[in-house]
Amino acid sequence: MPQRSSGITLQQLQYFIEVAAEGSISSAAELLWVAQPTLSAAMKDLEARVGRTLLLRSARGVSPTSDGVEFLGYAKQVVEQASLLEQHYLGRPPSRRLLGVSAQHY
Repeated sequence: MPQRSSGITLQQLQYFIEVAAEGSISSAAELLWVAQPTLSAAMKDLEARVGRTLLLRSARGVSPTSDGVEFLGYAKQVVEQASLLEQHYLGRPPSRRLLGVSAQHY
């Protein structure tokens, strides 16, 4: 029986959102207080888990692929819902950044 990988983590989604917003793994790593190689490995692991390339990498930084743009919309929704759940049931204050959700156009 093939071994199933564990699911996508909330941390990976948060990392992906920050990388996409910054357009740079290095810049996102600084903001997240994570080593750049760690963040880069987390993005590669995320892509392996979903079986799709989510980021185009170049010397100028990164940008989401078309799959990455779609994934980003879902990631933002999940992170926002997790934040609302924590606020409601754990009494935590709102996160430092409110996420907007946009409709995907095909």
